[in-house]
Amino acid sequence: MKLIRMKLALVFLAAVLVTIQCLPNNSEEFRLEQEPEDETDINAQTETELPSDSPIAEENEQDEQASEEEQAGDKEDDTDSSEIVRSTACRLIPLYRYFKGDGCDHFYTTNKREIGTTVAGRIGNHGYRCEGIAGRIYTRKISPSVVPLYRYWNAHIRDHFYTTNFRELGRGRHGWAYEGVQGYCFKYFLPGLTRPLYRYWNGNDHFYTTNANEIGTTTHGRRGKHGYTSEGIACYVA
Repeated sequence: MKLIRMKLALVFLAAVLVTIQCLPNNSEEFRLEQEPEDETDINAQTETELPSDSPIAEENEQDEQASEEEQAGDKEDDTDSSEIVRSTACRLIPLYRYFKGDGCDHFYTTNKREIGTTVAGRIGNHGYRCEGIAGRIYTRKISPSVVPLYRYWNAHIRDHFYTTNFRELGRGRHGWAYEGVQGYCFKYFLPGLTRPLYRYWNGNDHFYTTNANEIGTTTHGRRGKHGYTSEGIACYVA
């Protein structure tokens, strides 16, 4: 038992080390911020076909990995901690936040080509207005401390939904169509390094933010501003 605990502790510490190496140096990047329009494309993601009723024309080609990631998450991770520390694959990218007023839908993506703008306040494709960067996540699973962020679309209520729990909707159910893995976020809170991405629901729209003041509560089940009820913490982001 002691050996297992020691191994888990070493894996966690190694994951923290690689996380620290990959995090931005400037803490100011942690707030919701504006991204320059001429920024070099940091998404080396290809596109895949979406459900015909989705309003988003371009998508990340990562959904074929989802079931594998979910199954892997159920097993004890036996990754060698030295391999984690040596990893050079880590790369944090912005998770852009958008809002479509007439459809009352908040949309989050790491692929800036989907909406076509990353300038806060500017309206892009499909009528979505950029609201800056909600946080930063990884392009791939670089350690046991990060998990997939799954994305879904409900054409009936015109809402996007994000979760790290694949069992919530799986490959799609209850009117939700699966749209793939958006990126990889953190499992844990690391003081000074990561922050919680809170999840809210108002009956028509799922909303995610790191700023607790936007809704005014982080207590699960409690109703805050604009009719949104807290559903806890979705994950942690840089």
